[in-house]
Amino acid sequence: MTLTTEFFALCIFVVGLPFFYSMLRDSGLQAWRYFFASYLFLALSNVFTVIEGIGFHHFFNLCEHGLIALSSSTLLFAVTRLVREEKSKGGI
Repeated sequence: MTLTTEFFALCIFVVGLPFFYSMLRDSGLQAWRYFFASYLFLALSNVFTVIEGIGFHHFFNLCEHGLIALSSSTLLFAVTRLVREEKSKGGI
């Protein structure tokens, strides 16, 4: 992607941050913090994507993909915790 496209994607993540936070906080889910942490890790990976276009390509590429992996792990943990919570309530 070009730098302008990456910057635009970063802006979308940053603008959506308060909306996503308020939506998750008021959802009543016990694991909402993990979902929000996953979103934050993805937003930070976009920051490293933009910085990668400026310089130190290999280091920031590693940071970007590391945060994407961390976000995926956090999302998996959140979904697992949510399903376990529903099973204990007898919902699923």
